[in-house]
Amino acid sequence: MYTTQFLEVSMNIDPAEKEIKNGRIEKYILRKAFDTTDEPDIKPYLPAEILWRQKEQFSDGVGYGWIDILKVLPFIGTLFIMDTNMNTGYRREDGYGRAT
Repeated sequence: MYTTQFLEVSMNIDPAEKEIKNGRIEKYILRKAFDTTDEPDIKPYLPAEILWRQKEQFSDGVGYGWIDILKVLPFIGTLFIMDTNMNTGYRREDGYGRAT
């Protein structure tokens, strides 16, 4: 019963309100639902540093430096393929690039 109610409410939220923009971080609406700073008489559900911390992927709890690497990898990969593999005569049957 609660699952269908939750889905009904969440599916009726304007998609624009779910976007990460205007200083909002991911899952803003859900985080705001648990934020009690506007209500001084209510004890916080979670400490603010937990409620508003940036979301981390399981494997990336140490930072976001890997994102910058991913942005340049296609460029580096293209240069490597052009300079190294394209003129070597590798065949598709060998598991490399295009057939020659």
